[in-house]
Amino acid sequence: ELAHAQGRVDVEVRALVHRATVLYLLDRTASAAAFTRAREASRALPDPSLALHLQSLGAYNRLRARGFREEDRVACADAIRVLSQQGDATLLVAHCARGALFENVTGDYAAARALASRGLALAVETGDLFDHLLAQYSHAWALLHLGEWGEMQRGLAEEIELAERNDHPLWAALFRLQSAWRLVEAGDFPRAEKLLSLIHI
Repeated sequence: ELAHAQGRVDVEVRALVHRATVLYLLDRTASAAAFTRAREASRALPDPSLALHLQSLGAYNRLRARGFREEDRVACADAIRVLSQQGDATLLVAHCARGALFENVTGDYAAARALASRGLALAVETGDLFDHLLAQYSHAWALLHLGEWGEMQRGLAEEIELAERNDHPLWAALFRLQSAWRLVEAGDFPRAEKLLSLIHI
C-alpha cells in the first residue's frame, strides 16, 4: 500500500508477487487476488521484465492448478533467458526453481537438476527461503529419477532441518514424503512407513 501511495509501481508489483507467492499454499483466493493486482499494476511499467516475470509465474500457477501445457513451459523458459541476460538474480531465482518443475514434469531430469541447482545457488545469494525450498523440491525429484539417491537424501535431510528451523511444517512434510518415495523405490517399506508416521500438518 505504501509503494502504491508513493507511485512506486515496480516496488508495488514485486511486493504483490511476494504476497501471492507466500499465500499460494495458505489461501489460494487471496494469492490469486494479489497476483491479479500485480498483473494490473505491471501494465504501467515501461520495463517488460516484470511483465515477463508475471507471465512466467502465471504459467507455474496454471501448471499446479490445471496441469502441463507446453506454452507455459515456454513462458518460464523465456523468463529465464531474458532475466539471465539482465542479471536480475532477485527475479531469476523464482523462474529457475519453477522451471525445474516444468522439466521434471516433462521427464528431462538432467535439465531439471541443472535448473534446480542454479535456483538453489541464486536463492542463497538473494536470501530467498521460499524459492530455496521450491528449488530443493525439484532438485530432489530430479535426483530420484536420475538414481542419485545419496545426494538426494543428503539434500532432503538438510532441507527438513531448514524447514523445521524456519517453522515451515508443510515444506518439512513435503521433503519427508520425497524421502519416503525414495525408500519405497528401494523396497524399504518399513522405513518409509516409519518416516510417513512423522508427518503431522
